[in-house]
Amino acid sequence: MIMGAVAVTLVAASAILTCTAVFFRYVLNAALSWPEEVVGFLLVWLSFAGAYLALRRDAHISFGMLVDAMPPNDWLAGAEVA
Repeated sequence: MIMGAVAVTLVAASAILTCTAVFFRYVLNAALSWPEEVVGFLLVWLSFAGAYLALRRDAHISFGMLVDAMPPNDWLAGAEVA
């Protein structure tokens, strides 16, 4: 539950910083240099949080056809490696 809140916070912070950068650039005509870098880092952390949440919910993308075509013993060995 905490990581979900962290992910929401990261998305909100990215949106706020992007809107702030656009406001400063086009309304005040004074571009800020740092928001693009910070938003990039936030998106990296958001991807980590999303991967964690997907792993906890067993919601990662999988190749269902490949797994269904494998014999049960091979599937179990593949699941242990992943």
